[in-house]
Amino acid sequence: MYIRGTLEQLARKQTPRKQKHLSQSGDMVENTLLATADDWLDSVQPILRVITIGERYVFFDGHVLPAKPGPVKFKGLLRSHDLPDLPHLSEALMEQTIANPEYWDQS
Repeated sequence: MYIRGTLEQLARKQTPRKQKHLSQSGDMVENTLLATADDWLDSVQPILRVITIGERYVFFDGHVLPAKPGPVKFKGLLRSHDLPDLPHLSEALMEQTIANPEYWDQS
């Protein structure tokens, strides 16, 4: 992970963080995940304690995970996940999960 600039500058660029998706009823729903730069900074501080310089990571539903193959099980910001691998490492799994609105509507 390489970050250009300060965390405060990045926080201002990344907020407000909103996500739009279709609900099961077909309505467009918008969630505000991180409203302010301070919200973003609060969420990032724990990340800084767990990352190692030179390692690769993926950001997945509010969590930072090592970019390594293997089972993934955790409760994210939007739903719980129990997967055989990180979707980021598999195009087929990406289509079934992250890129699939129905996956996000399930809890």
